[in-house]
Amino acid sequence: MPRANLTRSALWAVPPLLTLVACESFDQGRVERIAELVIDGPGIEAAAGRPLKSDAVDPVSWEVPLPGVPAAIFATEVRLSITDTERGEGDDDDFGFLTGIRFTIASTRDGSTLPPRLLAWNLAPGSVKDLVLDTAAGLDVTDYIVEGFELRVTVEGVVPEDAVSFDGEVVLAIDVI
Repeated sequence: MPRANLTRSALWAVPPLLTLVACESFDQGRVERIAELVIDGPGIEAAAGRPLKSDAVDPVSWEVPLPGVPAAIFATEVRLSITDTERGEGDDDDFGFLTGIRFTIASTRDGSTLPPRLLAWNLAPGSVKDLVLDTAAGLDVTDYIVEGFELRVTVEGVVPEDAVSFDGEVVLAIDVI
């Protein structure tokens, strides 16, 4: 798999693994798996400790199968976890190289009047292996999902000492009419 600073393969699993989960006061919950992502360590373009490119991740999108006519859809949680793929012997990878990560949702429909909106973020990840992002609790993403959308990922931090891999999931709460 070719790499730049960040693996540019699809961020979201294709096809997405859909798992129903219980959600308080919503008709249905859906978990969308985030496919593994790799942030390369030092290389030709960057040295360890140098700033990461904020747009190092290409926008990603997928279709969300809807269980009827949705009244509202909210992202209730976004979780990321370090994986073993790039962890070598004696390597102790974590999110300590990041100082921030943001997911912005935007419509992909030509001529859309929907503005890009901040969906999830963590501005102080720290040296942890599992990361829960804050979500825009009142942001109804139904119109974005109906029109077609992409998630723009912005990262802040420094190039890690060696490659770091992680995956995750987005939990959606769906209220059906």
